[in-house]
Amino acid sequence: MFRRVLFEHVDAFEAHGWAPAVTDVDAMGVDPFAGGTQMAVLLRTEDMGMDEREREDLIRGIVDTLRTLERDEIHLIELITTRIRHGYAQYGVLDIKGNAKDWRREASEELLDACAYLAMQVIREGT
Repeated sequence: MFRRVLFEHVDAFEAHGWAPAVTDVDAMGVDPFAGGTQMAVLLRTEDMGMDEREREDLIRGIVDTLRTLERDEIHLIELITTRIRHGYAQYGVLDIKGNAKDWRREASEELLDACAYLAMQVIREGT
């Protein structure tokens, strides 16, 4: 089973060690995608650390949970998934265990940036 992954930028594609010019599509799992600098990659679900049945069970659980939520909660989940899709397109497949980032430090830096941006907007608006 393959899963299609779209990269908006070739450098995100190359950051994963995949060559952008591939002739053997089946061997490399690469699907040439016509569209500027966009590239699509087909990843086997077993390469993503889960089998297809586990993946489908997780998706069913998420859908079941979504059915119990109201409008604002669903909107919040949609905003979060939009950010995840943006990161997916820009950086590729998320690999939490394989990424050496200090997520707590990353979050702290992002929160500090957000505080600075909000303060700048307040100053700009003069409020």
